[in-house]
Amino acid sequence: MNDDQTRKTSATGAVESMFPPARELVLAGLTFTFFSLEIGFLPYLTHACGAFWLFRGLGKLRDLNRPFRQAYRISAAFLLWHVLLFGILVSPAVRILEGVFLTAGLTACRIAMLGFTRKGFRELCDRQGIVPDRDPFLWLAVSQGVLLCAGLTPGLSGVTLIGWASVLWIVYLLYSAAKLTSSIGKQLPPVPAPDRFPGERWMAPACAAACILLASTCVFWNHRPPAAAEVPSRSAEAAQIQAHLAALGAPEQVLSDLTDQDLLTLSSVTEVQVQEEQVSFSIRHSLSDQEEQSLYSTAVCFLTEDQRTFVLEHFTCSGIAPFWQDGLWINSILPPRQPSGQVLFSRNGREWTAPMSSLGTIDGTSYTFFGMSSSVHGLYADFCFPFFSEDQRGYVLYQAGLPSDSDSYSHTAYTRYCHAPGPLRLPYFQTGELLRDQLGQTSGTSLWTASFQVNW
Repeated sequence: MNDDQTRKTSATGAVESMFPPARELVLAGLTFTFFSLEIGFLPYLTHACGAFWLFRGLGKLRDLNRPFRQAYRISAAFLLWHVLLFGILVSPAVRILEGVFLTAGLTACRIAMLGFTRKGFRELCDRQGIVPDRDPFLWLAVSQGVLLCAGLTPGLSGVTLIGWASVLWIVYLLYSAAKLTSSIGKQLPPVPAPDRFPGERWMAPACAAACILLASTCVFWNHRPPAAAEVPSRSAEAAQIQAHLAALGAPEQVLSDLTDQDLLTLSSVTEVQVQEEQVSFSIRHSLSDQEEQSLYSTAVCFLTEDQRTFVLEHFTCSGIAPFWQDGLWINSILPPRQPSGQVLFSRNGREWTAPMSSLGTIDGTSYTFFGMSSSVHGLYADFCFPFFSEDQRGYVLYQAGLPSDSDSYSHTAYTRYCHAPGPLRLPYFQTGELLRDQLGQTSGTSLWTASFQVNW
C-alpha cells in the first residue's frame, strides 16, 4: 500500500474511497465550465477554477479505466491552457482570443473530454451491472457543440427566451449527471487513491513562479512610457507668440508647456477664453476637498483671425501615480481636427518631455436606452509617466470643427480623465483604445469629468 493509500486508511483498516470527492470535483468543474459570472475578469477565473477541479477529479479516477486516463490527459492540457491564458490576457496578444478557429478548437477538446468521461462512467456501470436510465454526459457534449454553433453562452445574465432555455437545460443535465454518479458511487467498491503523477511535488513552486511571471507581464505591458527627451529651448519666434498669447489672457504656465510647433499654429490668435478647475478625489470614488490626490485642469479656447477655433486641454497631476496608462477622452460637439499633445515631467532637477502613447480622433454614433441615435465626435489619448518622475503634466491641442463665416460661435466639450490605480488588466487593453471603442463610455476607474463651453 503506497503512502497516499496509507493516509486514506480509516481506523478500522478499510481504505477510504476516492470516488465521492472525485465525483464532486468533476461536477463542480463541469458547472464552472458551462457557467460563469460575466463581471470583469470573473469569467476567466471561474473557467480556470473549473479546469483545475476537472483536472483534480479526473486525476483521482484515472487508474479506474483507460477512458478516464484519456479524459485526464485532456483536462491537464486544458489546465495548462488556462495558465497560459492568463499570460495572454494581460498582454496585447489578447486579440488572438477573438478568432473563431480557436474557439471551435477549444470546444472540440471539451466535447472530447466529455466523451471520454462518459465512456469511463459507462464502463464502471457495465462492470457493476448497473443499467443507467440517463446519459447526461452525452447530452452535455452535444449541448456544447450546439451552443457554439448558435453563438450562445449560458450565464446568469441571460434575458432572451433561448438564453434562459439553454440555462435550464444545462442545469437539468448537471443534475442528471449528479444523480447518475451518485448511484454509481453507492454500488462501487472503495477506490484507492492513485499514485502521484510525475512532477506533482513541483506544482506549488510552479504556481508561485506563474504568479510572479504574471505580475511581471502586467508591469511590462502597462508601464511603457515613450522615449523622453529634455525640453528644448524656446525659439525667438515661438517666444514672441507665447508673450502675445499671455497678453490676451492665456496662463503663462500652460503656454510654457507647448511645443514651438503648437505655438506657431496659434500665431494668428485674436481672442482667448480660459476655464480652470481643480478636483480632489479618492480612489474609493468619494469626493472630498480634504483629499491630497487631485487633478488640475485648464481649458483654453483660441479664436484666430480666419475664424478658426483651437481648444487646449491642459492637466496637472497631484498626489497620484499615473504610471499605468492613464487616459482622457474629449467628447466634442464639433469634430476635433489636427490633434497634438505631449506629457512633461521633472526628474533629477531637469525638465523632460515625451509624446502621448496614443492620440487620435473618432467620429461615430451612440445610442440611448430607447434606441435614439446621435453623432459623437471624440478625441482619445493615453499616456504614461516614468517611475520617480515629478511635476507630471500634459496637454492636448486640437482644432474644433472647420472655419466658420458666422458672426457667432458656440462650442461645448466634455473631458473625462481615467486613472488606472494598478497594472493588472484582465483582459489587457490600452486606455485610449478603450475610450475610442466605447465612444467615451469608460469602464475603468474614472476620476472625474469636466465640461467646457465657450461662446464668441
